[in-house]
Amino acid sequence: MGWLPIEALSGAAVASPGAVAVAAVVLAPSPSAERTRVLEALASCGGNQSRAAMKLGVSRKVLIAHLDAYGVARPRKPARK
Repeated sequence: MGWLPIEALSGAAVASPGAVAVAAVVLAPSPSAERTRVLEALASCGGNQSRAAMKLGVSRKVLIAHLDAYGVARPRKPARK
């Protein structure tokens, strides 16, 4: 899908906008790598979708769309009693 920012995938900042296009071609991750990265971000944020999205550099809405595309159930808060 290629929707995660280069920084989120590689952990390194890209020097210039021109380098982004080159880096995107070289670092184009497989869908399974992106899915793994999303699941790791969710786990490290305790299932908090807003924090995981921020960590990945995308909006919460984009994160949710991709969770749906990957067939991953969205984490929910436990029901209050």
